[in-house]
Amino acid sequence: MTEAITEAAVDSSEEVSEERDDLGPLELHDSGTFQQVVNLLDIIDSESAKTDTTGAGLDMWKTLASVIITEKATTEPSVVINTLIHCLQVPKISTQCKVNIYNILQDIIQQEGELEEQCVQRLVAIASKEMREIPEMEGYMKAEVASDTLVALSRNHFSLVMYELQHHLKPLNLTDEFVIITLAKLANSNVFEFMPYMGITLATIFTMLRLANEAKIRQAICSAMETFCETVQFYLKHLEESVYPVMTEEQFALKVFPMYRYFMTVWLRHHNPEVKLGVIKSLKPMLGLLLPNDDLREQVYDYIPLLLAEYQGGLEALFVTQVLRQILELSVTTNTPVPQMQLHTIFTELHVQVCNKAPAQHQYSSQNLMEMVHCFIALARSYPKELMKFFFSQVETNKEAVRVGTLNLIRAIVSADEPRMSIRAIYLAIRVVKNTISDTRSKVRMAILRIIGQLALCGYQERIKGWGLKYVSVQLTLSTYKLTNRRENFYQRDLEERMVHKVTMDTVKIITSSVSGMTNEFWVRLLCYIMETDYMEALTPICISLTNLAEHQLHGQDVDVSVAGKSRQVDLPAPQKLLAHLLVLMSSPYKGEGRGIAMLNLLRTLSQSIAPSMADMWELEIPLLVRYLEEHTEFTWDQKAWEDKLIQFLRNSLKKTRGSSWSLRLSKELNNQIASFDSPSLEKGFLYRALGFTLATGLEASKVEVLLLELLYKTDYSNDFDSEGVIMCFGLCARGQVKTVLNVLHDFEERIQESEQSWQISAWQKDHPWRRETVKSALMVMYSCMASYCHPQLLLNLMDSPITAKIIHHYVSSCQDICLKMAFMKSVVQVTKAINNIKDLEDFHFAQKTTLTTIIVAVIKAEPTDNLVSPVRALAMEALSHLSKLKPFYSTEENSELMDISIHSVISLQLPGEDNESIKTLYANALSSLEQLMESLLQRQLDPKGLQEMVQGTCQETHSPCALTLVSHLAEVWLAVSENVPFTRTMLHSLMGRLQSRLSPRISATSKADIWHLAAVDPLMTLGTIHLLVQKLDENDKLPDFLPDLIHTLLLQLGSSHRPEAAPPVLKMWKLVHTTPLPEEMNLQRVTIKSMQLLFKRVKSQHLARALDEQAVWDLLQDIPGGCEPADQAVHAACGGPQAEAGRAGAQGHGLRSPELPHQQHSGLRGSEAAGVGGVQAEGMGSLDSSGDGSSPRHGSRGDRRAPLL
Repeated sequence: MTEAITEAAVDSSEEVSEERDDLGPLELHDSGTFQQVVNLLDIIDSESAKTDTTGAGLDMWKTLASVIITEKATTEPSVVINTLIHCLQVPKISTQCKVNIYNILQDIIQQEGELEEQCVQRLVAIASKEMREIPEMEGYMKAEVASDTLVALSRNHFSLVMYELQHHLKPLNLTDEFVIITLAKLANSNVFEFMPYMGITLATIFTMLRLANEAKIRQAICSAMETFCETVQFYLKHLEESVYPVMTEEQFALKVFPMYRYFMTVWLRHHNPEVKLGVIKSLKPMLGLLLPNDDLREQVYDYIPLLLAEYQGGLEALFVTQVLRQILELSVTTNTPVPQMQLHTIFTELHVQVCNKAPAQHQYSSQNLMEMVHCFIALARSYPKELMKFFFSQVETNKEAVRVGTLNLIRAIVSADEPRMSIRAIYLAIRVVKNTISDTRSKVRMAILRIIGQLALCGYQERIKGWGLKYVSVQLTLSTYKLTNRRENFYQRDLEERMVHKVTMDTVKIITSSVSGMTNEFWVRLLCYIMETDYMEALTPICISLTNLAEHQLHGQDVDVSVAGKSRQVDLPAPQKLLAHLLVLMSSPYKGEGRGIAMLNLLRTLSQSIAPSMADMWELEIPLLVRYLEEHTEFTWDQKAWEDKLIQFLRNSLKKTRGSSWSLRLSKELNNQIASFDSPSLEKGFLYRALGFTLATGLEASKVEVLLLELLYKTDYSNDFDSEGVIMCFGLCARGQVKTVLNVLHDFEERIQESEQSWQISAWQKDHPWRRETVKSALMVMYSCMASYCHPQLLLNLMDSPITAKIIHHYVSSCQDICLKMAFMKSVVQVTKAINNIKDLEDFHFAQKTTLTTIIVAVIKAEPTDNLVSPVRALAMEALSHLSKLKPFYSTEENSELMDISIHSVISLQLPGEDNESIKTLYANALSSLEQLMESLLQRQLDPKGLQEMVQGTCQETHSPCALTLVSHLAEVWLAVSENVPFTRTMLHSLMGRLQSRLSPRISATSKADIWHLAAVDPLMTLGTIHLLVQKLDENDKLPDFLPDLIHTLLLQLGSSHRPEAAPPVLKMWKLVHTTPLPEEMNLQRVTIKSMQLLFKRVKSQHLARALDEQAVWDLLQDIPGGCEPADQAVHAACGGPQAEAGRAGAQGHGLRSPELPHQQHSGLRGSEAAGVGGVQAEGMGSLDSSGDGSSPRHGSRGDRRAPLL
């Protein structure tokens, strides 16, 4: 490219001279600078080619070269510019290279500002020529940058550029496209300089309009006109800044109007959509000059039909509407409405655009709708009567889309913040709305509701009283009904109805927060809605709205001054009914968008109206309840704690109404609402509770009886939830009305006449016939629940009769199925707990204890002995455990019998399978109840003899697989026994006697009990118990009195453990339950050795420990049976012969037999004790390893202190 530029330098100069005779040849003063610029242009051109093929990564070099050329122009501007001009004249140079040169020239012009005139003239001539060449695809880009270069030059050389452009702008001669475009750019960049030429430019362009047949030139002229008019408007607003001769607005308008007329009548009808769009866009600035002129404005109105016709074409409707809006709004501002003869056409075309769905190709449908709304607002201000008459005719068509569109337009007209909107227009609009209120279609209903809300917001509250409020109330009820009675497979309808309900809620909120002078009818309707609706989601907004209304009324905003001064109360249909309903609903405060807080605020606002006596207390307590709900969420709150707070709030409120019938009326309302809630539900459960507390405070017993009796008759006792709710209600009521409750129950029992034929009471309850046992079960629990809540001072006099007597009567007079038995056991437990909770029982004797015990024992015996079918067994034993704590206490024989029956009932059961969770649960509950019963019975028999007798029954069942499970419970008994040290020592003596009697020669059995006692002795159980008791004794107790005899007894047992004999009962039981062998440590030899180690450790004698280690006593004991005798001698030697003998002599003084006289009779524990002692086996075995020192038997005791053995 460098060579081509150099060779063509002279030819280019000659061509320019031919174009402009006054320009001399181009002179290049500095060949070095020339060559540098050419080289840089070559780099730019090559990089541009690479960028086109490889992307924008190499654009950096192109930019860098351009910057270098621009910087070079700061020192040698003429040389650089002349070089660039020279390069533009090279014929073979590419279009892209020329574009790059023009861009560099624009940067230099902006940087340098004013240039040499000759240089500017040459550049203007060249740029003008290339701009006017017939543009190809690449040439169009060249023409555009050439045009921009002329505009850049015009900032400092306006006259030269303008002269060049005007030279090519001649009347009746169609100029080039870019001459028009450049003139528009020039006007936009040099507003004040261009104004003297504006008139001649507009006039000349107008003469070309008939000649412009191609789309491109028409688009260029339209765009230029848009720019010219905007420039003129800017000029007119800033006339004070102009130094040129001033043209008036009217002069400009007269120049523009002919073009506007031609555009509307000719070019707007062109088939090319781009030309149409260009014309429409140019109309807005042209109208800005034409409409302020009174004479021209009327002529503009004549062309409105042509504008409206464009809605039928393919043009984007938004641009047409924007022009129409401009005309209509200025007609309102200038108070020159459009001709009335055009109204119907305007109404119709705009209304169709609003009501019909916009074509898919229209991208600005939402913006167009907004422009339409503004058009109708302007029309409503000019022709309200005509517009509303048109709307009225449209809504009569009964088409949903037309009605909805019309109503939306009315709402927009109402909401328009237009001070000139007449009251008559609003009145007429309301008439149109009223004509549609019978329409039941969802979209129409929503549109009407929105209009009513908008009227309230805009201050037209008086206009919606009556019809508007009534319509809102009806829609609230209707939408609620449809939502609560929805049908399946109607999802779309349900969705629409939900939308209607939401709009209704929004409208109610608007009305109640903005309407003054609210009618009492609407207030009552909203209150009734709260108390009657089943659609709980609406409660929160309605409560908020009612709170707003009440605050308006209470502050005197909605009533006359005279009325406000007399009372601060709000009319309520039934204060007790409202409180009852809200109180129950508040038991689930986070449902329905947090209805709890809304309802509490409503109660606080209405406190003076509900109960003035409660108002002060509510002012203090309600904010605390609100704060609790605000501090929690539906995931963090506690249901029981919240209900307790509400009950306390209710009780405190009722205290303020003492001496009146307020609480009784509240009870009636609570009672009436029972049928309004589902079973089960949190609300209904709380309702029963609240009803019980309220009835307890009633003053008129006769009226309370009526309510209670009604409750008894209408309850469905086959529904466990309702039955339990009524039972709790009666119990709570008995706290303050115990005699009334008893009278009601007695009356109810007499009326139902306890005969088989009279248990179906169809007179009161036709829906569900009652079963005899179901009612009797409820009555039994009702009596016991009364006992739980009855005041202690009254309870003892009523306990035996009638409470317990009635419970027994209802049980024995029935067929006694499982449910009845469970209810009976539950009643017994509640009654006994109620008695035990009384602090000062004194000498109270429960007269019915024997009867209850007999019934319970019979129930236990009647249960299947091999399997579990119900919780009756566990409940019966639980009842016996509570009965055992009441006077008269069971005798020893009775305790033994109850223990024997209970253990036999549980121990005979089959173990549950691993896959039967329900039976496993029943089994675990039965064992737990048996443990509880045993502990209760043993608490009355804490002497040694009594314990021996009480645990006798356990040994008789050691053949059962269940026995191994019971040993842990007996271990807890022995651990409790070990707290009494003297008793523990006595038991150790008895246990040694048990082991010695087993090692003695067989004696003759004199009775069946002797045979059983001898057969049941289990040395492993006994040894485990000894180990446990010694371990639990105080460490400071050296056991000096019977230590030698105890050691010798253990040695005898150790020697006998090697004899071949039948496996003891414990080993038999282990094999029945476990598939694995008995653990190695659970054998007589190891248990005996561990017990001996524990004894010697307790002695804490270093001398003894050293002697045992030196003689390897523990190793000898682990060996064959022959090791027992040397070990015995070693132990005695270590302990000391004389001392040991003295110890044994002392032991005989305590009733123990000497080891040398094993045949002597000993009156120790009976055989039954052994099994009971053995009950600690599991616990004892588990503690064997921990009780020793854990080291090898050679190590002996690890005690530091030395003490003599005796």
